[in-house]
Amino acid sequence: LYWPSVASLPASQSCQASACMATCSRRGPAVPTLPTTLGSLKLASDQDRSPYARVLAEEALVRLALALGPHIGNVVIIGGLNPSFLTAQPPVPHLGTTDVDVLLEVGFAFDRDEMDFAWLETGLQSAGFEPNPTGVQPWRWYVRLDGLLVKLDLLCDAYDSPGQELALPGCRTVVAQNLKGPRPALLDSVERSLAVSIELRAKFPNAPELVAVRFAGLGGYVMSKAAAAVMRGEPKDFYDLAFVLLYNREGGPEGAARAVDRLMRLDVNVAFESQVPAALNLFTNPSDRPAQIFAEQMQRSGDQTDLEILAQDAVGAAMKCKESLVTLRS
Repeated sequence: LYWPSVASLPASQSCQASACMATCSRRGPAVPTLPTTLGSLKLASDQDRSPYARVLAEEALVRLALALGPHIGNVVIIGGLNPSFLTAQPPVPHLGTTDVDVLLEVGFAFDRDEMDFAWLETGLQSAGFEPNPTGVQPWRWYVRLDGLLVKLDLLCDAYDSPGQELALPGCRTVVAQNLKGPRPALLDSVERSLAVSIELRAKFPNAPELVAVRFAGLGGYVMSKAAAAVMRGEPKDFYDLAFVLLYNREGGPEGAARAVDRLMRLDVNVAFESQVPAALNLFTNPSDRPAQIFAEQMQRSGDQTDLEILAQDAVGAAMKCKESLVTLRS
């Protein structure tokens, strides 16, 4: 199975493409530099989230994986590409994503000078990504796919310099945005296989049919998304968190609690810094913004259930997860 090629999917398509879930250890060779011209192309926004936009984001990730070769194992993908992998049989497909969030392990400040991220800068350029043309947010790179600019964010979670841009040793232009919260995904990742589209294999005959990429596991995803919901509070944070709590493959809210508990037991600092309780407390009342956003985005994805019921579902999931986590941690 493979994601349909970008050219074969109309922008109006509403069904979600199928992801290849088989395990694969094959790594693709570096690809030649792909020419891009960012120009005035449209930048996908959260309002453009759709299964088709997700196909574009995954296509961008596959290009990067081919360019990085074995170094793709040095990054973990967090963010909106994960819910479709983590969930099973939701009433409607996840709304999708328009970007790729790449989490890097940069180590402690006193060890960082010994690291070398030149492979990342070379890979981004070879895959056709270009730095943010505005000159701000230099951790953000773009690639043009089917008339849209797909965004790629380079992120890290280091103990020093929270909220700052961190220069990456060995790079001239690449930096990472240091955020508090996504570190658990480095401890809980799952290798997933992504199909290399027919288009890319036609351009690069030596490319494998599949590339293996590390994605956040359930516990790592819930913990990193909870931190985003608390510290950033964007609509997609509330929607993604509630969606995964409700429909994850490991048993709904209780399964999410078990996954978080397992991760907390691995690292005392992860447990101490967890924002999961605070994020769950945001879903206390169905009339509050987080639950309402979840309900609205579920309807936008095609769910015809009443908004009030959908909001209550989100609150109920958060309460069950919180109760289970309290029991597990007591």
